[in-house]
Amino acid sequence: METLIVTRHAGAVEWLRRRGIVGEVAAQVSAEQVRGRIVVGILPLHLAAEAQEVLSLDMPCLTSEQRGKDLTPEEMDAAGATLTRYVVNRVSVDFWPCLVCGTKDQHIKEYEGEWAVTCRECCHTGPLAANAQDAVTAWNQEQAAHLKKLLA
Repeated sequence: METLIVTRHAGAVEWLRRRGIVGEVAAQVSAEQVRGRIVVGILPLHLAAEAQEVLSLDMPCLTSEQRGKDLTPEEMDAAGATLTRYVVNRVSVDFWPCLVCGTKDQHIKEYEGEWAVTCRECCHTGPLAANAQDAVTAWNQEQAAHLKKLLA
């Protein structure tokens, strides 16, 4: 499988080539381009989830003056350049429909350090929780309790 290198920096491409990593180079990519491929570069999570794996080129000693600049492979080595492998999986969240308006168009939102599920249609907000997963569970429990009352 051919590697896809996502960067606009020629120095990074050369740094990778010196380590035997070559492939198609692109400054920007779509889901179709990364789907099922090994990708070297920085990707937003929704694209990283499409890739087979993502190798991130990390430079922990990069100075603020060097950020965003095209560095030479030697400058990258001096900045501690390494590759870190990631496998990103999309996790679907299964919401019960909103029993106020009947839609299944909800989103998870943080409110001052606590989390809740909110219906995009009617703005009904479920119970606050310590984290996003607990907010989904609380939403589903609230909707189930409301449905139980309606059916009683």
